[in-house]
Amino acid sequence: ARDEAGTVWTPLREGRAAWPDQAFGDDAAELLGVRVRVMSRSALIADKSEARDNPAVAAKDRADVEMLLRIVR
Repeated sequence: ARDEAGTVWTPLREGRAAWPDQAFGDDAAELLGVRVRVMSRSALIADKSEARDNPAVAAKDRADVEMLLRIVR
């Protein structure tokens, strides 16, 4: 979703989760003939590098960052 100030966020059951600035820049992808803007790799790494209170979520994010850093464009 996008609010009146243009901030992109994901609705949650309780509140919302904001995305890093420039998360949806010029990166795009196509699936089944539909072209969409996608979150940049650098924004995903920034988001998943934030501290997490839940140990399971923190472990998953660390694994995700390791994989994202291996991806060669």
